Amino acid sequence: MKYSGNIVKKANYIIKNYILLYIFLIIYTPLIAYLHMNKFSPLENYIVMKKHPLGKELSSYLILLTSPYTSSINPIIENYNDTYCESYIEDTKSIHNPFNSIHALALTNLGELTSSLLILEEFKKNKQKGIITNISTTYFKKARGKITAISNINSFKNEEIKCDLYNEEKNLICTVKIKWKISNRNK
Repeated sequence: MKYSGNIVKKANYIIKNYILLYIFLIIYTPLIAYLHMNKFSPLENYIVMKKHPLGKELSSYLILLTSPYTSSINPIIENYNDTYCESYIEDTKSIHNPFNSIHALALTNLGELTSSLLILEEFKKNKQKGIITNISTTYFKKARGKITAISNINSFKNEEIKCDLYNEEKNLICTVKIKWKISNRNK
């Protein structure tokens, strides 16, 4: 059976990247265990891990340990601080819909992850807790290729935060708005 060159290249790329990731996971297992066991926040994990080779991928993996559903879209946290978060997903067959574009709920999932990382840090600073009460997504274009989600804490108003998702050409694909019910922590 003959395989096209693109399929072989893609398979080699995936195998190489997963092998590298597993090698780095083995090397960094003590650090990952330390960060995970000591309940560092996602931002603290990101700050520590981003300094190392494949650190962004490994810090994203740590986040996925606490949020396994989100791992279905394989997000990578690209930029993250207490006021700004940027993450992306690559276009893969596993997140496609029947119309050969990225599934609408995969986009919503990415927007929810990106904006929620910011909100969790905000809650920590203000000794608050919260639960999502509503997620709404407005779609503008079909999503294909690498999709980047960007959220800024300045968009957090009236217990709602916004996240915009863009394609590689910087076209707005959709906007995800997440409403939170926020309360103060007892201690």
